[in-house]
Amino acid sequence: MLLRWDSNIGTYQHRCDSCGREFYGRKNRLYCNDKCKHRLNNELASKKRVKERSLTEDYLRNIGIIEKIVGEENYDVEITTMEYIKARGFEPECVNMRVYVHGERWFKIGPFGYRPLEKSNEVELIRFMKDDTIDNS
Repeated sequence: MLLRWDSNIGTYQHRCDSCGREFYGRKNRLYCNDKCKHRLNNELASKKRVKERSLTEDYLRNIGIIEKIVGEENYDVEITTMEYIKARGFEPECVNMRVYVHGERWFKIGPFGYRPLEKSNEVELIRFMKDDTIDNS
C-alpha cells in the first residue's frame, strides 16, 4: 500500500501488503521483499484451489443426484421439485452451461440437463441424447 512520497530521500514510503512492515521503494511496489510476495501469492493460489475443488465436488454431486432420479438409460423428462433435489445436496448455483435444446433453454450438467418450470417450484430433469441439437447461443 502506498503511504506517501518522502522528499528527504526522494522515494515512496509503502506498507507491505503481506506483512504490514513499512519500507521505501518505487511507486508501484507492493511488497517489502520477494518472500512476502511469494507468501501472499501462495495464499491466494491456495484459496483459489480450495474454491475450484469445492465447485468440482458440487458439480459431480449434482450429476449424481440427477442420475439417481433420471435413471441410467432413461431419456424421458422427469419432473420433481426443487426442494426435493436441494434436500439431496443439489446446488443450482453450481457452475453449469446454459444451452438450448430444440428451442428450449436448459442448464447442462455433464450428460444431464435441468430447467426450473416457470411459476411453479417444479424442475424438469433429462438425460441428453447424442442426437440432441445443443445450441450454446
